[in-house]
Amino acid sequence: MELTRGQRAADAVANFMGSWRFVIAQAVVMVLWFALNAIAWSLSWDPYPFILLNLAMSAEAAFATPLLLMSQNRAAEMDREILHKD
Repeated sequence: MELTRGQRAADAVANFMGSWRFVIAQAVVMVLWFALNAIAWSLSWDPYPFILLNLAMSAEAAFATPLLLMSQNRAAEMDREILHKD
């Protein structure tokens, strides 16, 4: 089965976001964000409650969710095709 560019992109995003490397990188970014804002209180660009960080995380989720769902739907479609071949 030949994959479209969108399907390949969805699979790549799903593979990356489903990895420990992504989870650890996300945690490191958040901890650094908190630490830099706490240490440089007078120069903090996103003071507590970190609204800019919340916006960035929401935007990431808004873009990632459809790609992850597309990848899951394609995987389910492939599973159905394999099931019907037998």
